[in-house]
Amino acid sequence: LSRLRGQVPWTLTALIVTALSMIGIPPTGGFFGKWYILLGALEAENYVAVVAIVVGTSLTMGYFLRLIQPLLLEGDPPPERSEVEAPFAVRFAMGALAATTIALGIWSDQVVTILRETAIPVDL
Repeated sequence: LSRLRGQVPWTLTALIVTALSMIGIPPTGGFFGKWYILLGALEAENYVAVVAIVVGTSLTMGYFLRLIQPLLLEGDPPPERSEVEAPFAVRFAMGALAATTIALGIWSDQVVTILRETAIPVDL
């Protein structure tokens, strides 16, 4: 992976944003998803679930750090730049995924409100 450093900026950016969301770092959509699950577990006094969420988040962070570390940190110098970046359509899709992940995090309250109003029957 260290050979790709500096050669795939679109792919690397999309990978980092996706990893941050999977870990649960704000302002990504993954943070608010985990946040609501964690609040629900605390409200239900289900501390086993709380521990599972924290342990799972820590393991996820460890795996993604091992993946991203060679792409970001200095090591062997990268080879001369070559065209290894994905085609435009793939870069566009990755950019849309990253932007949507961040947008879902920023506007999570509005998304949750819409889901509550449309998905939950009125009499509940």
